[in-house]
Amino acid sequence: MTKGIDVSHLNGQPGHHPIDWQQVAKATTPHGSVKFAFIKATEGVAFDDPATASNAQEAKAAGVSFGYYHFAHPATYSASDEASHFYRRVTGLTTPTFTYPFALDLETNSNPNTKASLSPANYLAWVEQFMTVFLGHFGKAPVPEIIIYGAPDFLDRNLPATHTLGEQYKLWVAHVNVAVPRLPKGWSDWTLWQYSWNETVTGVANPTLDADLAKI
Repeated sequence: MTKGIDVSHLNGQPGHHPIDWQQVAKATTPHGSVKFAFIKATEGVAFDDPATASNAQEAKAAGVSFGYYHFAHPATYSASDEASHFYRRVTGLTTPTFTYPFALDLETNSNPNTKASLSPANYLAWVEQFMTVFLGHFGKAPVPEIIIYGAPDFLDRNLPATHTLGEQYKLWVAHVNVAVPRLPKGWSDWTLWQYSWNETVTGVANPTLDADLAKI
């Protein structure tokens, strides 16, 4: 397994203690050196993470493999609009990546204005439509891989017990402070495991850093 981190502008903005990716690439941790990163690109339908481009450029220069992730708001916006926003953002960057998976981050099911949430059936339909629209934008070109991120309890509460997403998409499971992560219903294995939300890695000023292990 390889060690990685996932980052957003909260871990360091350009001009305000940005991540030093050269130091990250050289850092040693109990799980080995950092070999990959997931970089936040978008959230909802309008938010573009302000540190995406600099993180991508510096990670590439340091030799750290990376993918981009999208933070979803299924109870607030349409799947099609969010998928199109993510696609436009990642394909418009000067440092695109298609060698490491993209990721759909599922950790909310509440509209902040109405407090409404989606039923498990509707949440599943939202995820399926997001994947169809996002991957469909690539047309006949080689279609990149996209994986699903989520905590076991959250996914079990918000997806039908009989869903088959695990047959189509690999899992990035978020389960910290445990020796072995629990799998949510629908998956028989994990590909990435977010095992900590408070990792310390040389080169990252903010200590609330997410750390991951990968089987890829």
